[in-house]
Amino acid sequence: MNAVHRLSGMTYLDVLHIYGLTRAGFIPQLFSLRLPNPDIVYELLQRAGARALIYDHSFEGAISTCPVPAHVALQSASIDVAGYPLPSMPQTQGEDIAVIFHTSGSTSGSPKLVPCDFVWLQAMIAKAFHATIPQSSARQDVTVWIGSVCHIAQNFMLWGAIQHGTCTIQPTKIMFSSHELLDMITRAGLNRLNQFATFLAMQLRASRSNPKLLDALRGLDEVLSTGLALPHEDEEFAYKNQIQLKNCFGSTECGAMMLSIGGQGPHARCLRPIEGTDYGFFPVTPQ
Repeated sequence: MNAVHRLSGMTYLDVLHIYGLTRAGFIPQLFSLRLPNPDIVYELLQRAGARALIYDHSFEGAISTCPVPAHVALQSASIDVAGYPLPSMPQTQGEDIAVIFHTSGSTSGSPKLVPCDFVWLQAMIAKAFHATIPQSSARQDVTVWIGSVCHIAQNFMLWGAIQHGTCTIQPTKIMFSSHELLDMITRAGLNRLNQFATFLAMQLRASRSNPKLLDALRGLDEVLSTGLALPHEDEEFAYKNQIQLKNCFGSTECGAMMLSIGGQGPHARCLRPIEGTDYGFFPVTPQ
């Protein structure tokens, strides 16, 4: 039974709703602000056979024509939970669906359903462990929210962070300013920056005229870029200035698949499969 989420994807409350419903035996189907048109959301939830929609209060005016029962997400502080003990863990099989994500729709013009079973989830958690191993055991690792938790990227990073006991900062927005980045580094101890290439390029360009920002970026243990390839000029600038840049290649369906070696050596940019995984690359056969 699907419980569909239409959330901001940027708060701890969103994490609680998503994994709380999973714990209760429901299948979360995740939507975020990247799909602002409710008609698209309604079409996708009907394709998945959704039974209910849980939405952030900011979408109150957009759910009047929702084809399934809709419920606003509530703060737990407003509910007396003492009388609701946790039930036993639901019994699941490897092929049972754990969560439903969606593609961006960039190749087909419309998002596609990506139903993910528990075998897939187990594989993602294992890969996330190897993709987020701390650089040093001498201090607490601190990273930052990379995107909406309604999408695979932030889930993948969160699965890795939880396994390593890594702290995760929630910024005010995904496209946070250089001022906010410096604040996270100096006040919150951020040492691993994860950003989509579009946003990281903005930080790198700003650092060319901001020596304080450039020094802060140099001092990070890791700067991970994903989503798109960094513009060549920005990538060259990062390596030239000893920024510990890493590139991550992945997709919604597969999660992270390959990481560059990183560092400053001659092979720093070479992509390698994440430890413990094997891949085959085959030419596309026309249908």
